Amino acid sequence: MNQIYHFDSYSPPLLNEAMLRREQERRREQRAIAAAATGGVLILLCLLTLAFFLFPVAPKAAIVLSIYLTLSVMGAGVVTLVFAAQRRSLSCS
Repeated sequence: MNQIYHFDSYSPPLLNEAMLRREQERRREQRAIAAAATGGVLILLCLLTLAFFLFPVAPKAAIVLSIYLTLSVMGAGVVTLVFAAQRRSLSCS
């Protein structure tokens, strides 16, 4: 039978406990960042829903809330772009 993978041609990369712990910590940080971003988006969606239902009762308050939401989304976008650009410049490829 022909072997399609030649395991004897190279040695596997060396792994130690410190490398595995760093990878575990990096993944934990990524999950925490994703959870925080998801929470922020859900809060903004709740405020948008509040502004929508508040408009018939208090239009001025709904407009102020809509302006706040617009500025908040714009700020979050800028922060995301800045951190994405920094991450690309710091990555070692």
